[in-house]
Amino acid sequence: MEALESSLDPLIKDAVGYAPKAFLALITLIIGLWLVRIVTHVLGRMLGVRHVDKSLATFLTSLTGWTLRVLLFISVASTIGIETTSFVAVMGAAGLAVGMAPSPRTTAG
Repeated sequence: MEALESSLDPLIKDAVGYAPKAFLALITLIIGLWLVRIVTHVLGRMLGVRHVDKSLATFLTSLTGWTLRVLLFISVASTIGIETTSFVAVMGAAGLAVGMAPSPRTTAG
């Protein structure tokens, strides 16, 4: 019985130390998703009031929602303690690739 208690003590100690981070991350996720829903709803209504084309309004609302969700999940991962530098670098590279794709190509000669 003592062996079981001695092996569980470090696990319980780690769980108690990790619980506040997990709780804060969960609260951040819940509030963040709620705010993302509000922002996308307000954006959709604003675009509707301005009589923006329906397909463009849907695209912009969806793009804004997914961008905010990705940023939220990176923030939550950082709150938990996961290193997020590589995620940010990949997102930057993807943004650069998307931004350079429609640029006019010049050829030498």
